[in-house]
Amino acid sequence: MSEEHLELPGTTQVIDEETVSFAAALIDRSAVAARAETALARPTGRRRSVPVRAVLTGLLLLAMDDRPLHLTLVTELLFRRLTPASRALLGITGTAPGHRSFLAAYRRVRYCFHLACPTADPSPLPKNRCRTPQELAAASRPMTPQQAQAARDRLETLQHRAGERRRGPRMDLPERTGRDREAA
Repeated sequence: MSEEHLELPGTTQVIDEETVSFAAALIDRSAVAARAETALARPTGRRRSVPVRAVLTGLLLLAMDDRPLHLTLVTELLFRRLTPASRALLGITGTAPGHRSFLAAYRRVRYCFHLACPTADPSPLPKNRCRTPQELAAASRPMTPQQAQAARDRLETLQHRAGERRRGPRMDLPERTGRDREAA
C-alpha cells in the first residue's frame, strides 16, 4: 500500500478512468477488499467472476457521485457504464447489454456482496428472515467468547479501514459533492 496523497476527482456523469483508478486505489489502501477475499478464499471450486474489490469500488463510485448505494446501480456501473480499460482494472469481464445478461450480472454482484458481508458481521444470528423466537434460537450458531471477540475485532478493523486510515496522509474531501453541487 502506498502512502501517497490521493486527490478527489470532480463529479461527472461519465465515469472516467481517473475516477475509477482513484476509487480502486482507495479501496486497495483500506485493505478491506483484500481481507474479505482472503476470508472467502477456497482451495477448490470455480473462481468468482466478480471480485469483492470491484463491488466495493462500484459502491464507492456511487457514493462519490452522491447516488443511492443499490446493487442494481453497482451492476449497471460495472457492466454498462465503465470503459473496457476500467473494467479490466477491476477484474470485470464482459458487459451486460441486454436485460437477461443484466439480470445474470446482477446475480453475480449480489452473490459477491452477500458473501463478503458475513466476513465483517460479528453477530451469530441468522439474517434476512423473520423468525419466531424458537426458530431463531435453533438457527443461531453457537459462539465462544473468543470467537465473538474475534468477530467484533474484524468489524472494528473494517470500520476503521473503510472510514479512514489510522496512519498516513488524510484526504481532504470537499464540503459538497455530487448532486449537491448541481443544486447550488
